[in-house]
Amino acid sequence: MATPKLLTMLLSILVACLCVFDTVVFCQYDKFSKYDLPTGVTGPESAAFGVLPSNGPYTTVTDGRILKWQGSSIGFVDFAYTTPTRSKQFCDGTTDPDKGPICGRPLALSFQRLTGLLYIADAYFGLLVVGPTGGLATQLIGGFKFLTGVDVNLITGDVYLIDASLTYEIRNTTQPGFQPDSTGRFLRYNIVTKQLSVLLSGLFGGGGPVISSDGRFVLVPEFNGMRISKYWSKQFCDGTTDPDKGPICGRPLALSFQRLTGLLYIADAYFGLLVVGPTGGLATQLIGGFKFLTGVDVNLITGDVYLIDASLTYEIRNTTQPGFQPDSTGRFLRYNIVTKQLSVLLSGLFGGGGPVISSDGRFVLVPEFNGMRISKYWLAGPKANTAELLLNTAGNPNKITRAERLREFWVAVSTGFYPRAPLIVPQGIRINSDGIVLQTVSFATEYFNKTVSLVQEQGGKLYVGSRLTSFIGIYSN
Repeated sequence: MATPKLLTMLLSILVACLCVFDTVVFCQYDKFSKYDLPTGVTGPESAAFGVLPSNGPYTTVTDGRILKWQGSSIGFVDFAYTTPTRSKQFCDGTTDPDKGPICGRPLALSFQRLTGLLYIADAYFGLLVVGPTGGLATQLIGGFKFLTGVDVNLITGDVYLIDASLTYEIRNTTQPGFQPDSTGRFLRYNIVTKQLSVLLSGLFGGGGPVISSDGRFVLVPEFNGMRISKYWSKQFCDGTTDPDKGPICGRPLALSFQRLTGLLYIADAYFGLLVVGPTGGLATQLIGGFKFLTGVDVNLITGDVYLIDASLTYEIRNTTQPGFQPDSTGRFLRYNIVTKQLSVLLSGLFGGGGPVISSDGRFVLVPEFNGMRISKYWLAGPKANTAELLLNTAGNPNKITRAERLREFWVAVSTGFYPRAPLIVPQGIRINSDGIVLQTVSFATEYFNKTVSLVQEQGGKLYVGSRLTSFIGIYSN
């Protein structure tokens, strides 16, 4: 039988350690103590511990120093600083925000425990590093307006940063009438190549990022946006063939250049329609909410973007699962680049593929992969906004592209995929605008029993793509 003392002890544990909606809160942290800063010093915004848990904490303070805790008998002592313009007489103990560009304003710390190096994010002086003996830190890269956070990937050595704004500094945030903006950036600094990469832009404020212990992702806070994003690393995605990683890594299936602007439009099975400029990098999402976007083409005359969404019910990863059955919920869509409006032009498509606009902009060819047919949707003339059957194909048509001859097209066709046959026969067929087959090219030798997704003619050669290979095939005469 439990004693009153034991019952009291158990009750106190239950009060201190709660289970809330399946989340165990192990303790309430109800005991408090403190490490006092030197007299007159304020603003410990960051804390980091060295290689040994007893080594530290190190902290940043308002007057521009990094301090190190040396135990209760000594307290905090100077460890490092971020700029040679700093003098103790002018800076120590200051809370004047206008002294930041002279004294420094370190805001975040991160140890690389394998090397013992301490990385510092300074609001004014950028990314710096200092060794175990401290002193003047070495600047690795500057030019920021308001660097707020840093964390080091212990596996790769890459350093991840947040720059809160391209327009305002930390001292502006306390000025009357201050308004934050959405120009913040999440960045990666490669310690080997010394290159800085922008991973995310448009952040609404900064904060301190943190890398997961396995290096698979980074959590990215937005102070003013009141949200946290999860950014997945290249280590997690590069080289993967796991279909369940698509919603994280993306699955771009089709590309179309707007040659007048140099913009590349992307159809991603999970992330919808995106666009990226000539320098590449992270594409900007124009519209999402699709289940299985398969194709895209841009009208060079109007700028409108034409898309095919293969289904309202299944995703690309479902297509390889046992017992999968396709449906007729696909749609042919138009995205108006000016009004940002999405219009459904055709519904009830039996599978997707890649549409293609005629060179004169009068019609679009619309494939139905599982329906084994191609329709012609008229954009201009007396039949405008209507569709007609152009061709029943012998196999499953995927993407259609313009051939180098006027009013001719190439179609990637895989015979025997659906309905399933003992052997898949991949081929490219060249057709004209009336649906007459002019040429058939077999790819069965190089793509034995595999589907093909694309046949693109360029410079008299055929470039062939398949999601099941590790190469782009090139056929020439």
